[in-house]
Amino acid sequence: MIDKVKEKLIRYILKEANVKNKFLSASFENYELENGNRKAVKVALDFTENFIQNKNSLRGIYIFGPVGVGKTHLSVSVLRRVAEHIVDRGFKELSHLMKTKDEYEIYEAMKNAVSSWLGIKLYFTTTQEYIRNLMSLFGNKDQIKFSEGVVSSDLLVIDDVGTETLSNWSLEEIFYIVSNRYERNLPTLFTSNYDLAELYSKYLKKLPPLEIEKMLSRIKGFTAGVKIEGEDKRKEGK
Repeated sequence: MIDKVKEKLIRYILKEANVKNKFLSASFENYELENGNRKAVKVALDFTENFIQNKNSLRGIYIFGPVGVGKTHLSVSVLRRVAEHIVDRGFKELSHLMKTKDEYEIYEAMKNAVSSWLGIKLYFTTTQEYIRNLMSLFGNKDQIKFSEGVVSSDLLVIDDVGTETLSNWSLEEIFYIVSNRYERNLPTLFTSNYDLAELYSKYLKKLPPLEIEKMLSRIKGFTAGVKIEGEDKRKEGK
């Protein structure tokens, strides 16, 4: 029963972090290790452990590689491992509940705990989704609230950098996230189909060079870059 409740709580945390249903089961345990991704997995595991241990000056990660090699799966695995830690801590702190509560009561009590005093705010978004959400809130007072909520997350995953619709405004909004995370020294995990040089070339087609350089310099300044190589698993049906 306890394992079932724990899994429900982990999925609750991931859903609250905006992880989509397709990736709720993603974990380090079911991530397929290959020669082309071993380094990235080690970097991600080390990053996760350091975050859990609350180490200062924690650098983020910039994971890049071709489409379909498991970048999103790996980034969600980081969030899941942190969610597991939150849930395990909750059960340890509230162990007295296990003696008197049934499954539903335990789940509800623990859900309240992880949402309040055990709360570590995790958030997952693609750049495209983030920009789309901002646009939907344009002129609304909730726009600033939404943006600040994302920017101030304890751990933020920004997936698919470079897939967003390019404009001066969209770049400014992405730069706002990057710059604030950098200045606040908040751990951030980026994924992209492009290395930073390729991303520069992509952005340069539509945007001013100086603004691009400022943003990419920030990313480079507080992340460790790691490449994943391999075949497109989506084509393989995996």
